[in-house]
Amino acid sequence: MMSSSSSSSSSSATVAVDKATSELLISPDWTMNIDICDSINSHQ
Repeated sequence: MMSSSSSSSSSSATVAVDKATSELLISPDWTMNIDICDSINSHQ
């Protein structure tokens, strides 16, 4: 079972990735992409 903080973190990551990969984006959102990378790197 995941802790609530892990679950919340996973949920936030999912939302961020969904926004960063949205078909509605005209161009890449580099700030969001870097934030996602930073989040992944901080959890390794």
